[in-house]
Amino acid sequence: MTKISLQRVTCVFMVSILMSACVVHHPVHRHPGKHRTKVVVKAPKTVHIVSVPKTAHRVHWQGHSYYVHKGLFYKSHKHGYIKVVPPAGLTIKVLPAGFVKVKHRGRWHFHHNGVYLRWNTGLKAYVVVGG
Repeated sequence: MTKISLQRVTCVFMVSILMSACVVHHPVHRHPGKHRTKVVVKAPKTVHIVSVPKTAHRVHWQGHSYYVHKGLFYKSHKHGYIKVVPPAGLTIKVLPAGFVKVKHRGRWHFHHNGVYLRWNTGLKAYVVVGG
């Protein structure tokens, strides 16, 4: 191999390495003519149950009845009950099973399944502060 062709091969090799590195790491890299896949995230289906367990606690809040069982909240619906996120302000006297104590902004909360409760000494009850 001649000296020029060796330099040329080395140069082509280095350029190809640099180009492939740019293509792989470039954030706007696209393949023309390729179809993009659209990802659709569907909302979870509503959980319907025919009846709440006998051990569920009934709670009245702003004209509605809620049922609490194992840290999940249910509300009556057309053909039984549906699982719901409890409204902020709803109070319960007993902390359901499954809640864990967490500290948020210097205050203790109880968290389970996306619902946060805080103890209210004046009401002597747990109050839903987020869900």
